[in-house]
Amino acid sequence: MIITINNHSYNIDLKSQGNKLLVTVNQTDNYEVAVEFNQLNELQAIIINNKKYWVNIKKFLGRYIVNITDTLIEAYVRDSYNNSETTTDYKKLIKIGAPMSGLVIKLSAKINQDVKKSEHLMTIEAMKMQNEILSPIDGRVIELNVKEGETVEKDQKLITIQPVE
Repeated sequence: MIITINNHSYNIDLKSQGNKLLVTVNQTDNYEVAVEFNQLNELQAIIINNKKYWVNIKKFLGRYIVNITDTLIEAYVRDSYNNSETTTDYKKLIKIGAPMSGLVIKLSAKINQDVKKSEHLMTIEAMKMQNEILSPIDGRVIELNVKEGETVEKDQKLITIQPVE
Protein backbone atom coordinates (compact mmCIF):
# COMPACT_ATOMS: atom_id res chain seq x y z
CA MET A 1 0.00 0.00 0.00
CA ILE A 2 1.07 3.59 -0.50
CA ILE A 3 0.75 5.96 2.46
CA THR A 4 1.28 9.70 2.07
CA ILE A 5 2.51 11.62 5.11
CA ASN A 6 2.95 15.39 4.86
CA ASN A 7 2.96 15.10 1.04
CA HIS A 8 5.68 12.40 0.92
CA SER A 9 4.61 8.96 -0.36
CA TYR A 10 5.92 5.69 1.06
CA ASN A 11 5.46 2.09 -0.09
CA ILE A 12 4.45 0.19 3.05
CA ASP A 13 4.39 -3.57 3.64
CA LEU A 14 2.80 -4.83 6.89
CA LYS A 15 3.21 -8.22 8.58
CA SER A 16 1.64 -9.24 11.86
CA GLN A 17 3.88 -10.94 14.43
CA GLY A 18 2.02 -11.70 17.66
CA ASN A 19 0.87 -8.42 19.21
CA LYS A 20 3.39 -6.45 17.13
CA LEU A 21 3.45 -5.32 13.54
CA LEU A 22 6.52 -5.53 11.31
CA VAL A 23 6.55 -2.55 8.95
CA THR A 24 8.78 -2.34 5.88
CA VAL A 25 9.09 1.10 4.27
CA ASN A 26 10.15 1.44 0.63
CA GLN A 27 11.36 -2.19 0.74
CA THR A 28 14.44 -1.20 2.77
CA ASP A 29 13.69 0.17 6.26
CA ASN A 30 12.21 -2.23 8.83
CA TYR A 31 10.39 -1.24 12.01
CA GLU A 32 8.76 -3.18 14.83
CA VAL A 33 5.57 -1.40 15.90
CA ALA A 34 3.26 -1.97 18.88
CA VAL A 35 0.43 0.14 20.27
CA GLU A 36 -0.74 1.09 23.75
CA PHE A 37 -4.33 1.95 24.71
CA ASN A 38 -5.76 3.88 27.68
CA GLN A 39 -8.61 2.75 30.00
CA LEU A 40 -11.21 3.96 27.44
CA ASN A 41 -9.61 1.70 24.80
CA GLU A 42 -8.33 4.74 22.87
CA LEU A 43 -4.90 4.73 21.27
CA GLN A 44 -2.50 6.67 23.48
CA ALA A 45 0.98 5.62 22.35
CA ILE A 46 2.85 3.95 19.53
CA ILE A 47 6.03 2.02 20.32
CA ILE A 48 8.47 1.93 17.40
CA ASN A 49 11.61 -0.18 17.86
CA ASN A 50 11.07 -0.05 21.65
CA LYS A 51 10.75 3.78 21.78
CA LYS A 52 7.38 5.15 22.98
CA TYR A 53 5.65 8.08 21.26
CA TRP A 54 2.50 9.64 22.79
CA VAL A 55 -0.11 10.15 20.09
CA ASN A 56 -3.55 11.60 19.42
CA ILE A 57 -5.26 10.70 16.15
CA LYS A 58 -8.33 12.38 14.63
CA LYS A 59 -9.98 11.56 11.32
CA PHE A 60 -10.85 14.64 9.25
CA LEU A 61 -12.17 14.72 5.69
CA GLY A 62 -10.88 11.22 4.89
CA ARG A 63 -7.42 11.97 6.28
CA TYR A 64 -5.84 11.38 9.65
CA ILE A 65 -4.48 14.22 11.73
CA VAL A 66 -1.82 12.69 13.96
CA ASN A 67 -0.38 14.63 16.89
CA ILE A 68 2.88 13.08 18.10
CA THR A 69 4.37 15.03 21.00
CA ASP A 70 2.85 18.32 19.70
CA THR A 71 3.94 17.74 16.09
CA LEU A 72 1.00 17.63 13.66
CA ILE A 73 1.23 15.15 10.81
CA GLU A 74 -1.32 14.60 8.06
CA ALA A 75 -1.57 11.04 6.73
CA TYR A 76 -3.83 9.17 4.34
CA VAL A 77 -3.90 5.97 2.35
CA ARG A 78 -4.09 6.60 -1.39
CA ASP A 79 -7.31 5.38 -2.92
CA SER A 80 -6.42 3.77 -6.23
CA TYR A 81 -9.86 4.70 -7.59
CA ASN A 82 -9.68 8.37 -6.67
CA ASN A 83 -6.44 10.30 -7.09
CA SER A 84 -7.90 13.70 -6.26
CA GLU A 85 -6.07 15.05 -3.23
CA THR A 86 -6.32 18.15 -1.10
CA THR A 87 -3.67 19.32 1.30
CA THR A 88 -3.85 21.25 4.54
CA ASP A 89 -1.30 23.89 5.45
CA TYR A 90 -0.82 23.22 9.17
CA LYS A 91 1.11 26.46 9.62
CA LYS A 92 -2.17 28.32 9.02
CA LEU A 93 -4.17 26.42 11.65
CA ILE A 94 -5.35 28.50 14.59
CA LYS A 95 -4.78 26.81 17.95
CA ILE A 96 -6.77 28.39 20.76
CA GLY A 97 -5.37 27.99 24.27
CA ALA A 98 -7.05 28.55 27.61
CA PRO A 99 -6.57 32.17 28.71
CA MET A 100 -6.67 31.01 32.36
CA SER A 101 -7.18 27.92 34.49
CA GLY A 102 -10.82 27.05 35.05
CA LEU A 103 -13.76 24.77 34.37
CA VAL A 104 -15.35 24.31 30.92
CA ILE A 105 -19.03 24.93 31.73
CA LYS A 106 -20.41 25.26 28.20
CA LEU A 107 -19.12 23.81 24.94
CA SER A 108 -20.81 25.09 21.77
CA ALA A 109 -18.23 23.97 19.18
CA LYS A 110 -18.25 20.56 17.51
CA ILE A 111 -15.74 18.77 15.26
CA ASN A 112 -16.19 19.69 11.55
CA GLN A 113 -18.45 22.62 12.48
CA ASP A 114 -18.06 25.77 10.40
CA VAL A 115 -17.71 28.83 12.63
CA LYS A 116 -17.77 32.56 11.97
CA LYS A 117 -15.43 35.14 13.49
CA SER A 118 -16.60 36.05 17.03
CA GLU A 119 -18.90 32.99 17.24
CA HIS A 120 -19.13 31.44 20.73
CA LEU A 121 -17.00 28.29 21.06
CA MET A 122 -17.04 27.62 24.79
CA THR A 123 -17.32 29.19 28.23
CA ILE A 124 -14.72 28.73 30.97
CA GLU A 125 -15.53 29.59 34.57
CA ALA A 126 -12.65 30.91 36.66
CA MET A 127 -12.88 32.61 40.06
CA LYS A 128 -16.71 32.77 39.77
CA MET A 129 -16.45 34.65 36.46
CA GLN A 130 -17.55 33.24 33.11
CA ASN A 131 -15.10 33.81 30.26
CA GLU A 132 -16.37 33.28 26.74
CA ILE A 133 -13.98 31.84 24.17
CA LEU A 134 -14.88 33.19 20.71
CA SER A 135 -13.62 32.20 17.29
CA PRO A 136 -10.91 34.60 16.11
CA ILE A 137 -11.59 33.73 12.43
CA ASP A 138 -14.06 32.25 9.97
CA GLY A 139 -13.11 28.58 9.74
CA ARG A 140 -13.85 24.96 10.53
CA VAL A 141 -13.27 23.24 13.88
CA ILE A 142 -10.88 20.36 13.18
CA GLU A 143 -9.77 19.48 16.69
CA LEU A 144 -11.53 19.73 20.05
CA ASN A 145 -9.35 18.92 23.05
CA VAL A 146 -11.77 19.44 25.97
CA LYS A 147 -15.22 18.37 27.18
CA GLU A 148 -17.86 20.12 29.26
CA GLY A 149 -17.12 19.69 32.94
CA GLU A 150 -13.37 19.35 32.35
CA THR A 151 -10.86 21.45 34.28
CA VAL A 152 -8.28 23.18 32.08
CA GLU A 153 -4.94 24.81 32.84
CA LYS A 154 -3.73 28.17 31.54
CA ASP A 155 -2.44 27.87 27.94
CA GLN A 156 -3.81 24.31 27.55
CA LYS A 157 -4.82 23.73 23.92
CA LEU A 158 -8.62 23.85 23.70
CA ILE A 159 -9.51 23.88 20.03
CA THR A 160 -7.93 24.05 16.55
CA ILE A 161 -9.61 25.89 13.68
CA GLN A 162 -8.73 25.64 10.00
CA PRO A 163 -9.25 28.98 8.20
CA VAL A 164 -11.82 29.13 5.41
CA GLU A 165 -10.26 30.25 2.13
